[in-house]
This record gives sequence, C-alpha cells and structure tokens, in this order.
Amino acid sequence: MSWSIDSPELTYRCIPRLMKYHRERLGWTQKMLSQKSGYGLRAITKAEAGQSVSSDTVADIAEAFSTEGEKIYPEDLINDPVVLARKYIDSIYTLQKDAITEIESFLCDESVFTVQGDPEVFPFAGKFHGVEGVAEMIEKFFSVLEVPANYDHTDRYRYYNSGNEVVIWGETWVHPIGVPLTEPISISIRMTFQKGKLITFDDRYDLKAGAEALAKLQLFEEQ
Repeated sequence: MSWSIDSPELTYRCIPRLMKYHRERLGWTQKMLSQKSGYGLRAITKAEAGQSVSSDTVADIAEAFSTEGEKIYPEDLINDPVVLARKYIDSIYTLQKDAITEIESFLCDESVFTVQGDPEVFPFAGKFHGVEGVAEMIEKFFSVLEVPANYDHTDRYRYYNSGNEVVIWGETWVHPIGVPLTEPISISIRMTFQKGKLITFDDRYDLKAGAEALAKLQLFEEQ
C-alpha cells in the first residue's frame, strides 16, 4: 500500500502495539509476516520492536496486512491513535475555543464528527464535516460550556485501543457557563483513524444530566 504523502521520509518507526495487533489479527507469526511481505525476519523483528526501517518496508508491510475487507496504509503503522486521541482531549481542556489550532493537523476533509442530542437543547449537537465543521462544533460547544478553573482532566478518562479505533470512557466536570455541576456527567467517545487522520468521531454522554445542566444555564441567564 503506497504512502498518501508525496515525499515520505527515508525511515520511520512503526508503533509496536499496532504491528502486533495487525499481525495477530491475521493469525500470523513474525516468520509468516516475513514470508508474506517479502522481507527477512530481522527486518520484521526490527519493525515490530519500533526500530527504524525504510519507508518502503513500512509500505510493503502495510500491503501485506491489507485484506479485501480492510485496507491498511503505511501511515496507519506509524501514527499512534491513542496519542492523537489524548491530544484531542488535552486540547479541548487546555485551549478550549482555540483547540482547532492544535488538532487540525490530524483532521481532513473526510473527518465526520457526530455529537448526540437535540440541537434545540444542545447547540453543539449534530454532524460536522471537515476542519471547518469541527471548528464550528467547538465554537458552539464553548458558547454555552466552560472548563472549571484549575481543572485537571488527566485522570478522568480511560483510553481503549483496537487497531485504528480508540474508545474513551470517563466523566467530565465541564459545565454551563457560570453554573458549576454538582455531579460529573458520564461520557464516551469513539474515534476511528486512517492514514494518521481522525475520520470518525462519535460523542455520547448522559443526555438527561446534560439537559438538566443546560436548563440551569437558561434559568441563570433569565435571573
């Protein structure tokens, strides 16, 4: 499978966890991957250990991993989806409205963000496409919500990875502007990546608790 970038670097380091995942997904040993890809066992061992290998080697291994039902690209082996998922969450909490400046590097025209809920109740709910759509969603999100001062979000989420998919489970204390929560709201996010880009984003949360929190914001504004 060829690179999607015009001028790949001479060498790359594959993500060991992803190499092992795709190999075991096919039921292969390292020796079998060596035979399928046309590279010696030493090259396969190096790649799975995260040592530098040539860009051609990465591309050929990705081709070997590809099946009729699932295409694996070279970028899928060198970009860690958990690192990107964490970067998204960290940017939302630290940069808030300006988060798009940090995450647009791994968005693309094919990115689709889905946020559950009725847009009449949750202004940031709906489907958003591409970088501009995601920027719009973030703008709407922080038009009604804010991060608590001095809030440390790092221990609030758990990240589960399977291939190019990351599922995030946790709770948030992000609250309507000026109206702090009395209890956190449960949240789950499913992200899928391809070629090092975030392709789908599905945000689900406790709708009842969220609606009650935003109703308090409306009462607060009316007072």
